[in-house]
Amino acid sequence: MRWLWRILGVVVGLVALLAVAIALVPTEKVAALAAGEFRKLTGRALTIGGPVRPTIWPELGVRLGEVAVADAPWAGPEPMFEAEALAVAVDLAALISGEVRITGVEAVAPVLRLTHDAEGRGNWDLAPAGAEAAAIPGGGAPAAARRPFSLDRATVTGGRLTYRDAVAGQVFELSDLALDTAIPALDGPVSATISGRLNGAPLRARIDLARLSDTLAGRIGGLSADIALAGATARFEGRAGGTPISAEGRIALAAEGLAAPFAALGLPAPDLPRGAGRDALSLEAGVTLGADGTLYLRDMVLAMDDNRVAGAVDLATRGDRPRLTADLTAGRLSLPAGAASPGGGSGGGSGGGGADAGGWPSAAIDVSALGLLDATVGLTAEGIVAGPVTLDRTAVLARLDDRRLVVEIAEMRAYGGRVAGEAVVNGRGGLSASADFDIRGIALQPLLAAFAGTDRLLATADGRLRVLSSGASVDALVRRLSGEGRITLGQGELRGLDIAGMIRNLDPGYVGEGQKTIFDSIGASFSIADGVLRNDDLAFAAPLLTAAGQGTVDLGRRSLDYRLTPRALPGADGTGGVMVPVTIAGPWLDPRIGLDLESLAEQRLKIEEEKVRARAEEELRRKATELGVTPQEGESLEDAAKRKLEDRAEEVLKREGDKLLRGLFGGN
Repeated sequence: MRWLWRILGVVVGLVALLAVAIALVPTEKVAALAAGEFRKLTGRALTIGGPVRPTIWPELGVRLGEVAVADAPWAGPEPMFEAEALAVAVDLAALISGEVRITGVEAVAPVLRLTHDAEGRGNWDLAPAGAEAAAIPGGGAPAAARRPFSLDRATVTGGRLTYRDAVAGQVFELSDLALDTAIPALDGPVSATISGRLNGAPLRARIDLARLSDTLAGRIGGLSADIALAGATARFEGRAGGTPISAEGRIALAAEGLAAPFAALGLPAPDLPRGAGRDALSLEAGVTLGADGTLYLRDMVLAMDDNRVAGAVDLATRGDRPRLTADLTAGRLSLPAGAASPGGGSGGGSGGGGADAGGWPSAAIDVSALGLLDATVGLTAEGIVAGPVTLDRTAVLARLDDRRLVVEIAEMRAYGGRVAGEAVVNGRGGLSASADFDIRGIALQPLLAAFAGTDRLLATADGRLRVLSSGASVDALVRRLSGEGRITLGQGELRGLDIAGMIRNLDPGYVGEGQKTIFDSIGASFSIADGVLRNDDLAFAAPLLTAAGQGTVDLGRRSLDYRLTPRALPGADGTGGVMVPVTIAGPWLDPRIGLDLESLAEQRLKIEEEKVRARAEEELRRKATELGVTPQEGESLEDAAKRKLEDRAEEVLKREGDKLLRGLFGGN
């Protein structure tokens, strides 16, 4: 705003000179005098195309016809300022006493063209070298040349202002401009109201300065500003000024949607999702802006749609990248859901950037935003809801350093349990990610419903997970995933599958609605390589069965190939009973569950063989009993039979030997 007050001061000073000479000098000479004085003060040509009419009653003054002020030589051929008419009235009694008291200034259809070129020059710099102080009434001229100055009222109607910034590549146009201001004294307060249409959008503003002389001289002074643009409002109360500008005070910003105000400013509106300020955004804070570009926000309250965040933010702009430091607290945050739905992708086709049918999103992940700044942000929230994912009290610390983001989870209560650990996203030379989480008491049914679209498993889980991957898309990250972990489940149930019923009845039909398997515990460790999870030591304990399991889960293809080997109705020592392997294969959202019939046939054959062997052994025992073969303790039937035969053989040999001896010796 400093340039605006300077221009106003130059114009008012010029008109004051005109008013002094009106009564004594012919109008043509007045115009020439004014043009000459203006060139001395500004270095610019002043053209008065219309008549110069003095006014004596009711106030002393002057009316000018068409007026034009030349632009800087580098800015273009059009005038920097032009107006259809300009009228000024002065207080004659004050003028005679040596005080310039302007009672009224009116500009009709003025046009002001401002330009900021690529070299940083502004065409509003009207004062030639060494003449700036003289161009500002009361703004630094020698004390002898200063005169008391005041302006009762200045008005502008039907004005237009254009601003071209070659550095930012932006163009602003303020049409239908109306200005109403008063300057009681240069060293006193000044207020101005402005209205118009900025790039077609309605604009209203009120600006109050504690001391106009501070602003004209480039000093920091009291400032109050209230601006409304295209449905957005901005308010500042405090102190501001200087070159480069610095400020200290309190701000309040509010907008119902960002498309209109950003379009009015000539900027593309950010594509914010619901929960990040898409429909409503407001900010209130104590603000300090340093001359070095450092920004401090204290006692900040940021409202984004239904979300509310409070805390403190520091932003330093010096260095290779801006540096953001923030300590934030929030209630329950509602964040936008991810691109992929839990049940099977984002709905995109297999070609473009969406997910393949039943697969993960294949669109390239843009991580360029990681290089925009460095940051250290702490957030404590009472809860976070992101699509189907729901977290309770969460405390995290995020550190972003040269495109590498580390998120430390100090506390995360979720699904009845807790999660702690660390996640890393590295955007240096591609994209890689890793996670190391410790899990305690997590309820699996709502968790799996949120992340995998299935609610069949009811249990609480403890576990540890360490994974890492790299890739340009979610699909690539999942397919290259590697790591390890372990999970332990307490009592629960598996819905849609009655394993005990399958085993007892040797029927694979115990699947579907209403079927379930209740268990006491499940434990398993696993490893992951190239997106395939492998487990070889699953241990399953239930009231009616035990089971072991092994197999793979292809995370990239979202499929299962698992073999569960349960044993129904085991004995006290865990052995015996019926053992029938169960196969689980196919897509994990709709797997095929059945009995291993080949293994079942082998088991039945073995059972029949055992039955035949048992009947044969029973028959042998009966025959042995009839023959007098009785096994002794720890002796098998075969051994008992051998012993019996050996005893009989000895008896026969002994008897026959006795007969032979008696024959040899004559029966004696």
